[in-house]
Amino acid sequence: MKTLLPPHLFLICCFGMVLFRMYDPYYLWVSTPYNLIGLVLLAAGLVVSIMGSRTFRQHRTNIHTFKKPNQLVVEGLFKYSRNPMYVGFLMALVGLFVVLGAVSPALFVLLFLIVTDRWYIKYEENILNETFGVEYERYKSSTRRWI
Repeated sequence: MKTLLPPHLFLICCFGMVLFRMYDPYYLWVSTPYNLIGLVLLAAGLVVSIMGSRTFRQHRTNIHTFKKPNQLVVEGLFKYSRNPMYVGFLMALVGLFVVLGAVSPALFVLLFLIVTDRWYIKYEENILNETFGVEYERYKSSTRRWI
């Protein structure tokens, strides 16, 4: 199951949200034009994810979830969150949820949150702990998991 990378899960959730909105909107809670406020959150989330990714590239460290990192990144957005790219993806999904304006797509926001928190982040934290030990523990104690 190590082939499902976070960006792929994000795209699957986006697709699922749109399908749920089309075929089972359940309850429309935000109407046009108010739902367009979600575009701001969606765009901001994508920017946050891209900024986190750029920070990894600047430090020339591995970004792949299931491969061992070669450097602990604690700069940029990583000063405020240990997982800014996941925070960005989650923000974007919440933005899409608002844009779609229906309750049923929320299932995919929740799915992304649970899978990311319990699977990806848990796996990454174990690898980071094994790789960086005390340095990672110190970072972990001073920086929140999400925000």
